[in-house]
Amino acid sequence: MSAESLHQRIKELERENKGLERENKGLERENKELERENEDLRREKRESTFNEVLEYYHEYSKNIKVETDRKKSTQGETTSPQGRSCPTILKEWTSFPAEYDAAMARVLDTLQRDNDEIRCFESKIFIKQLIDRETKEKLASEEDLRIQSHILLDMPTSMIASELARLWDRGAKVVFRNHDNFDEEMLHAQHSHDAATAEAGPDLIEFKKKSVPIDQICLLDDGNEHMQRLFLAGLKPPHKMTVDTMYSGLDKEINLPNDIINSLKIPHDPHEKHVYTSKQMVCAAITQAYDYMLRSPIMYACVITGETIVFLRIDGKDTNILHHYLIEPLQAVKAAAEIQKPFPFHNTALAHMVAFTVLAFDAPELDHNWQTKAISKSAKWKVDPDVLLSQLHEEQTKETPPPSIARIRF
Repeated sequence: MSAESLHQRIKELERENKGLERENKGLERENKELERENEDLRREKRESTFNEVLEYYHEYSKNIKVETDRKKSTQGETTSPQGRSCPTILKEWTSFPAEYDAAMARVLDTLQRDNDEIRCFESKIFIKQLIDRETKEKLASEEDLRIQSHILLDMPTSMIASELARLWDRGAKVVFRNHDNFDEEMLHAQHSHDAATAEAGPDLIEFKKKSVPIDQICLLDDGNEHMQRLFLAGLKPPHKMTVDTMYSGLDKEINLPNDIINSLKIPHDPHEKHVYTSKQMVCAAITQAYDYMLRSPIMYACVITGETIVFLRIDGKDTNILHHYLIEPLQAVKAAAEIQKPFPFHNTALAHMVAFTVLAFDAPELDHNWQTKAISKSAKWKVDPDVLLSQLHEEQTKETPPPSIARIRF
């Protein structure tokens, strides 16, 4: 082989070698990409921490929308508070933020080991697939919202609270049951207390005949056939109870008999009329919850609209006082992020529901004597505002058409 041919061959081999080097680098990049994808998949499939669960449920559900246009949404039955037991005083639950912080600190302390969070909850990919499969992009009925609340609040709250109950030796699991099953259980319990009911007088007998709609009851199952009642949860869709309605309808303190029930003069001023309507609506919804709280009996409850949650607690010393605390979770998360709080997802609806469940763990179990006294002392909502409110709704719809879509605030 001549020197020229040898030189040419060497150049060809160098070119081939550079080509192989490029291919190797390409393969290395592909391998690294596959390793990253495998690591991402491993992370998505591994069990989640408590904080990760809060973040995943928030992130995967924050863009779900709720139909608020009454013309486009289905209208369910409206339950009247007429003849129900109602609180005399509806009062702001001023200690709720401090109690919430203490409960959340207790949860975080429990779900950490050696400064690392325990991984014992559903995986990221499971949560994403569940929300994608079971929820809708746009909700147009009360049933849609009920399913949504079950997926985004009931199920994860049950999962987290059950783990806490196990770690605290408080029970086997936390479960949510619908009101139909609960009413059946209560009816069975009534038969075993016929004598006690007969001694309680006509108010209690009439009270027990009523059927009050409540969507869920949260129960702590101790594993030994005892179910501790933790709290009740009622659902009011946002096309009926808007964010503005909730804020306008609640004050630091309301005397229901004086300020709401017997306040029958409708203001003419548009703003005053809106506030009047809002107070009637919100207090009617809360009265329904309070009535069932006495009937259960149970100390804690909440009313969920999909955009807001009102947490309720009967006063420990005076059962005629009901404490309330209103949150708007999505806005709370945004506000926390704007001021650069370390973990804004502690402000989500799910975080609040978990902490609320923890508060209810320590509530006293109320007995028949407590129930009898509370019912006999309670005020009664004797005026039915349903027709009036329906008329006001129609007027508001004509004057100011509601926005077609509002984001769900889970």
